[in-house]
Amino acid sequence: MSFVHKKMKMSFWAFGIAAIAIAAFTIFLFFGGVFSYAGIGIGSGNEIFRGPYLQLSDSSRGVVSVVWETMYPSRGEMYYWTSLIDTKKLVSNELGTRHVINLEGLDSSKKYFYRVYSGNRFSRKYKLNPFPSDKNKFSFLVYGDSRHNHSAHQKLVDWMKKYNGDFIIHTGDFVDKGGASDDWDIFFFVLRPIAASMVLFPTIGNHDYDSSGSNVFRNIFLVPGGSPNPGLDYFFDTANARFIVLENRFAGKQGGVQKKWLENLLEDANKKSFDYIFIIIHQGIWSSGPHGADSKLEKLGYIELLKKWQVTAVIAGHDHFYERGEREGIPYIVSGGGGAPIYSKIKNTQWSQFRFTGRHFIKFDIDGKKMKFEVISDEGKKVEECSVGGENLSSKKWSCKQGKIKDGIVLQ
Repeated sequence: MSFVHKKMKMSFWAFGIAAIAIAAFTIFLFFGGVFSYAGIGIGSGNEIFRGPYLQLSDSSRGVVSVVWETMYPSRGEMYYWTSLIDTKKLVSNELGTRHVINLEGLDSSKKYFYRVYSGNRFSRKYKLNPFPSDKNKFSFLVYGDSRHNHSAHQKLVDWMKKYNGDFIIHTGDFVDKGGASDDWDIFFFVLRPIAASMVLFPTIGNHDYDSSGSNVFRNIFLVPGGSPNPGLDYFFDTANARFIVLENRFAGKQGGVQKKWLENLLEDANKKSFDYIFIIIHQGIWSSGPHGADSKLEKLGYIELLKKWQVTAVIAGHDHFYERGEREGIPYIVSGGGGAPIYSKIKNTQWSQFRFTGRHFIKFDIDGKKMKFEVISDEGKKVEECSVGGENLSSKKWSCKQGKIKDGIVLQ
């Protein structure tokens, strides 16, 4: 055999081995979930101990950020695909223990899957729900006050996985102590099955602050910028809805810049003819629970502002139960049943329309000018279902029906 033939034969075998290796790696990425457990990576050494979780870091461009943390410094890599032959790789070249990979231009009509890799460790395979910025039909989950009862939180998350959604909103009090790293580690471990697949929007609660204020919280979460209170006050738009997230403690500070910022956003939403405007805040404008409303908001004129611009609903947490009501023409929801001790002693108020003293989450479905939401207990039973629809949403009352409930337990 000539030298040329030997060299061609060796090249052929090298090419074949390389092709097999690439094929094996691709098959591993696509089907390899069976080799991992609970989202903890495959391999040994540099363990992925927090995340991955999804954030919307730039709402104007729809940038979804995949965030995770490792035990030791390394470079972060991400592999994502829509099919076996369409795998893309993104790399963060900076060495560190916190890794952020930004995704832009995802097609919301497609199904994506991904794995992250750091050091010698792969995560399991996750589904990735693109943020639904360009479609009028979408759904989202709401819950809050997960705090320190991790088994109760886990039970609720197991049901949330079955209902799914395009994104999730937490109404605050993620953990018991905002400065305790272990508390955050456990929170993200419990929520990972859904936080790895849909964007998580945070609201800071009173338990989420640390000794320095909100530095820990701001470092954990990536949210859209542009507010006078970066990392805590923000907004995002999706299809025909605007969501505005507020920090209670910032109200009235720095000459009232938060209220002015809010007013500008509400006016802008009106000019752009948004059908839905949601205000998200930890301690809301009204509540029949032991904590009650944040009276400062009324004194500062927030309620008059919300009335003027006819917001769809104010969604809060803080009180550990579910409540739906309406006062002065403003619908409100309290959702604080994510794991913290449930409050059973509730005040009787004339504006409260329905209450449930049990753990729960809410799923909202929006389809153009029609909206409905379901309140689901930690047993997977329907607590309440409400709907609203029509050309003039602001003039329509919510139509609601409840399940059979006794002592905080849904009987059907």
